[in-house]
Amino acid sequence: MKRLSAALIILILLLCGSLYTGHRVSQLTTGCIQQLRSAQQLANQDDWDQARSITQQVYEDWRAHDFSLHALMRHNDTDEILLSFRAVEQYLALEEMDQYAAAKTKAEELLEQWKSGPATQESFAELAKANSADTGSAADGGLIT
Repeated sequence: MKRLSAALIILILLLCGSLYTGHRVSQLTTGCIQQLRSAQQLANQDDWDQARSITQQVYEDWRAHDFSLHALMRHNDTDEILLSFRAVEQYLALEEMDQYAAAKTKAEELLEQWKSGPATQESFAELAKANSADTGSAADGGLIT
């Protein structure tokens, strides 16, 4: 009976840990999307410097959670999101609204799509296969070999 109780307690702790981690990832992605939308509004108003600053902050926030994100997702999946951030930053440097908006929207859509599903490594791999511009790794779900 003691072993069963101990096993049950361990399972409950693991479940609580998983739920908490999922909640934190959801908060992170929601926060990133909101900030990127704010950056887009600033870019629409030709405030490119502030839009760049916010986008850089979102990128740094994402990088600050690198360890936990790599624990939940494949390394290459998180790198695909980081590449999307870099594409947005490049378009911001060009100060061309249409390209910036397209890259930002694509990054938001991928984050939202991943978050609204099971948010697993496998679901992200499917997104990478379907959406990656990197023809070398897209077929492997973002896996670079």
